[in-house]
Amino acid sequence: MHKDKRLTGDGHWEQTTVIEAESYICGYCGSRIGSANGWRTDIRNAFVRICPHCNGPTFFGVDGSQWPGPKLGTAVTGLPNEVCAIYEEARNSIAGAAYTGAVMLCRKILMHVAVGKGADEGLTFQAYVKWLIDERYAPRGAEEWLDYVRNRANEANHQIVVMSKGDAVGVLCFTEALLRGVYELPDLVPKTTPEHIVESGPETPERGPEPQ
Repeated sequence: MHKDKRLTGDGHWEQTTVIEAESYICGYCGSRIGSANGWRTDIRNAFVRICPHCNGPTFFGVDGSQWPGPKLGTAVTGLPNEVCAIYEEARNSIAGAAYTGAVMLCRKILMHVAVGKGADEGLTFQAYVKWLIDERYAPRGAEEWLDYVRNRANEANHQIVVMSKGDAVGVLCFTEALLRGVYELPDLVPKTTPEHIVESGPETPERGPEPQ
Protein backbone atom coordinates (compact mmCIF):
# COMPACT_ATOMS: atom_id res chain seq x y z
CA MET A 1 0.00 0.00 0.00
CA HIS A 2 1.34 3.44 -0.93
CA LYS A 3 2.41 5.70 1.92
CA ASP A 4 1.78 9.15 0.42
CA LYS A 5 -1.99 9.74 0.22
CA ARG A 6 -1.93 13.24 -1.31
CA LEU A 7 -2.74 12.16 -4.88
CA THR A 8 -5.28 9.34 -4.63
CA GLY A 9 -6.01 8.96 -0.92
CA ASP A 10 -6.66 5.30 -0.13
CA GLY A 11 -7.70 4.57 -3.72
CA HIS A 12 -5.70 2.38 -6.11
CA TRP A 13 -5.53 2.28 -9.88
CA GLU A 14 -7.70 -0.42 -11.44
CA GLN A 15 -6.69 -2.99 -14.08
CA THR A 16 -2.96 -2.32 -13.86
CA THR A 17 -0.61 -5.06 -15.06
CA VAL A 18 2.91 -6.19 -14.36
CA ILE A 19 5.19 -4.41 -16.83
CA GLU A 20 8.93 -4.19 -17.43
CA ALA A 21 10.51 -2.84 -14.26
CA GLU A 22 12.20 0.54 -14.42
CA SER A 23 14.09 2.60 -11.86
CA TYR A 24 13.35 6.33 -11.95
CA ILE A 25 12.85 9.40 -9.79
CA CYS A 26 9.15 10.12 -9.30
CA GLY A 27 8.17 13.60 -10.43
CA TYR A 28 5.46 13.81 -7.77
CA CYS A 29 7.13 12.78 -4.53
CA GLY A 30 10.82 12.84 -5.53
CA SER A 31 11.47 9.25 -4.43
CA ARG A 32 13.86 7.06 -6.41
CA ILE A 33 11.80 3.95 -6.93
CA GLY A 34 11.60 0.82 -9.03
CA SER A 35 8.18 0.28 -10.55
CA ALA A 36 6.85 -2.79 -12.38
CA ASN A 37 3.18 -1.82 -12.13
CA GLY A 38 1.14 0.17 -14.65
CA TRP A 39 0.17 0.02 -18.33
CA ARG A 40 2.00 -0.37 -21.64
CA THR A 41 1.17 -0.15 -25.35
CA ASP A 42 0.54 -3.32 -27.32
CA ILE A 43 4.06 -3.22 -28.82
CA ARG A 44 5.67 -2.32 -25.49
CA ASN A 45 7.23 0.95 -26.63
CA ALA A 46 5.54 3.37 -24.19
CA PHE A 47 4.56 2.94 -20.55
CA VAL A 48 2.65 4.45 -17.66
CA ARG A 49 4.25 3.40 -14.39
CA ILE A 50 2.74 3.78 -10.93
CA CYS A 51 4.94 5.02 -8.09
CA PRO A 52 4.67 2.57 -5.16
CA HIS A 53 5.36 5.40 -2.71
CA CYS A 54 2.78 8.05 -3.70
CA ASN A 55 0.63 6.19 -6.27
CA GLY A 56 1.35 8.86 -8.91
CA PRO A 57 1.31 7.82 -12.62
CA THR A 58 4.34 8.69 -14.78
CA PHE A 59 4.33 8.49 -18.59
CA PHE A 60 7.39 7.22 -20.48
CA GLY A 61 7.34 7.96 -24.22
CA VAL A 62 8.83 5.99 -27.11
CA ASP A 63 11.94 8.18 -26.93
CA GLY A 64 12.43 7.41 -23.23
CA SER A 65 11.17 10.82 -22.12
CA GLN A 66 9.51 11.01 -18.71
CA TRP A 67 6.54 13.18 -17.75
CA PRO A 68 6.36 14.58 -15.21
CA GLY A 69 10.12 14.55 -14.97
CA PRO A 70 12.02 14.51 -11.70
CA LYS A 71 12.16 17.72 -9.73
CA LEU A 72 15.50 19.46 -10.05
CA GLY A 73 17.10 21.18 -7.11
CA THR A 74 16.46 20.18 -3.52
CA ALA A 75 14.20 21.46 -0.75
CA VAL A 76 15.52 24.43 1.25
CA THR A 77 14.64 24.77 4.94
CA GLY A 78 13.89 27.97 6.82
CA LEU A 79 12.07 29.68 3.94
CA PRO A 80 9.13 32.02 4.45
CA ASN A 81 5.91 30.37 3.28
CA GLU A 82 5.56 32.58 0.19
CA VAL A 83 9.14 32.02 -0.93
CA CYS A 84 8.88 28.28 -0.33
CA ALA A 85 5.70 28.08 -2.42
CA ILE A 86 7.23 29.95 -5.37
CA TYR A 87 10.48 27.96 -5.19
CA GLU A 88 8.60 24.64 -5.25
CA GLU A 89 6.49 25.94 -8.14
CA ALA A 90 9.68 26.72 -10.06
CA ARG A 91 10.96 23.19 -9.42
CA ASN A 92 7.63 21.74 -10.58
CA SER A 93 7.72 23.92 -13.68
CA ILE A 94 11.05 22.45 -14.78
CA ALA A 95 9.75 18.94 -14.08
CA GLY A 96 6.83 19.74 -16.40
CA ALA A 97 9.13 21.23 -19.09
CA ALA A 98 7.76 24.75 -18.44
CA TYR A 99 11.21 26.32 -18.59
CA THR A 100 10.20 29.91 -19.39
CA GLY A 101 7.78 29.91 -16.46
CA ALA A 102 10.50 28.57 -14.14
CA VAL A 103 12.86 31.42 -15.07
CA MET A 104 10.15 34.02 -14.41
CA LEU A 105 9.35 32.43 -11.05
CA CYS A 106 13.02 32.60 -10.02
CA ARG A 107 13.03 36.27 -10.96
CA LYS A 108 10.04 36.73 -8.65
CA ILE A 109 11.89 34.92 -5.85
CA LEU A 110 14.92 37.21 -6.04
CA MET A 111 12.72 40.30 -5.88
CA HIS A 112 10.79 38.85 -2.93
CA VAL A 113 14.03 38.04 -1.07
CA ALA A 114 15.32 41.59 -1.52
CA VAL A 115 12.07 43.19 -0.29
CA GLY A 116 11.83 40.72 2.58
CA LYS A 117 15.30 41.69 3.74
CA GLY A 118 14.69 45.43 3.61
CA ALA A 119 14.77 46.69 0.03
CA ASP A 120 12.12 49.21 -1.03
CA GLU A 121 9.10 47.95 -2.92
CA GLY A 122 8.42 48.94 -6.52
CA LEU A 123 12.03 48.94 -7.73
CA THR A 124 13.23 47.47 -11.00
CA PHE A 125 14.61 43.96 -11.07
CA GLN A 126 18.06 45.37 -11.88
CA ALA A 127 17.83 47.55 -8.77
CA TYR A 128 16.98 44.53 -6.63
CA VAL A 129 19.95 42.63 -8.06
CA LYS A 130 22.26 45.53 -7.18
CA TRP A 131 20.72 45.73 -3.69
CA LEU A 132 21.40 42.03 -3.01
CA ILE A 133 25.03 42.55 -4.01
CA ASP A 134 25.52 45.81 -2.10
CA GLU A 135 23.96 44.38 1.07
CA ARG A 136 26.10 41.22 0.74
CA TYR A 137 23.22 38.80 0.62
CA ALA A 138 24.78 37.49 -2.58
CA PRO A 139 28.18 35.85 -1.96
CA ARG A 140 31.39 37.20 -3.45
CA GLY A 141 31.71 36.22 -7.07
CA ALA A 142 27.93 36.04 -7.55
CA GLU A 143 27.74 39.21 -9.64
CA GLU A 144 28.06 37.31 -12.92
CA TRP A 145 25.39 34.82 -11.85
CA LEU A 146 22.99 37.57 -10.81
CA ASP A 147 23.62 39.36 -14.09
CA TYR A 148 22.91 36.10 -15.92
CA VAL A 149 19.65 35.67 -14.01
CA ARG A 150 18.73 39.30 -14.73
CA ASN A 151 19.33 38.90 -18.47
CA ARG A 152 17.51 35.58 -18.75
CA ALA A 153 14.60 36.75 -16.61
CA ASN A 154 14.25 40.04 -18.49
CA GLU A 155 14.15 38.19 -21.81
CA ALA A 156 11.53 35.79 -20.48
CA ASN A 157 9.44 38.58 -18.97
CA HIS A 158 9.58 41.28 -21.65
CA GLN A 159 10.27 39.47 -24.92
CA ILE A 160 8.80 36.51 -26.76
CA VAL A 161 11.82 34.32 -26.04
CA VAL A 162 11.46 30.66 -25.09
CA MET A 163 13.88 29.62 -22.38
CA SER A 164 15.75 26.33 -22.71
CA LYS A 165 16.11 23.65 -20.09
CA GLY A 166 19.72 24.78 -19.58
CA ASP A 167 18.57 28.35 -18.91
CA ALA A 168 15.99 27.20 -16.36
CA VAL A 169 18.32 24.76 -14.60
CA GLY A 170 21.09 27.36 -14.33
CA VAL A 171 18.77 30.01 -12.90
CA LEU A 172 17.22 27.52 -10.46
CA CYS A 173 20.61 26.31 -9.21
CA PHE A 174 21.71 29.85 -8.44
CA THR A 175 18.38 30.68 -6.82
CA GLU A 176 18.70 27.61 -4.59
CA ALA A 177 22.24 28.62 -3.55
CA LEU A 178 21.06 32.14 -2.71
CA LEU A 179 18.14 30.85 -0.64
CA ARG A 180 20.44 28.56 1.32
CA GLY A 181 22.76 31.44 2.13
CA VAL A 182 19.99 33.88 3.07
CA TYR A 183 17.61 31.58 4.95
CA GLU A 184 18.77 28.02 5.57
CA LEU A 185 22.30 28.56 6.92
CA PRO A 186 21.31 31.29 9.42
CA ASP A 187 18.40 29.10 10.51
CA LEU A 188 20.82 26.26 11.34
CA VAL A 189 22.88 28.33 13.81
CA PRO A 190 22.28 26.95 17.36
CA LYS A 191 20.12 29.33 19.37
CA THR A 192 21.68 28.36 22.74
CA THR A 193 25.14 27.37 23.88
CA PRO A 194 25.41 23.60 24.37
CA GLU A 195 25.68 22.65 28.03
CA HIS A 196 28.96 20.80 27.57
CA ILE A 197 30.75 24.01 26.53
CA VAL A 198 32.18 25.73 29.61
CA GLU A 199 32.22 29.51 29.43
CA SER A 200 35.56 29.77 31.21
CA GLY A 201 37.27 27.88 28.39
CA PRO A 202 39.28 24.67 28.40
CA GLU A 203 40.47 23.22 31.65
CA THR A 204 44.04 23.93 32.72
CA PRO A 205 46.05 20.71 32.85
CA GLU A 206 47.29 19.69 36.27
CA ARG A 207 50.93 20.55 36.99
CA GLY A 208 53.34 17.83 37.96
CA PRO A 209 55.71 17.97 40.92
CA GLU A 210 58.30 20.73 40.96
CA PRO A 211 61.71 19.59 39.79
CA GLN A 212 64.25 19.09 42.58
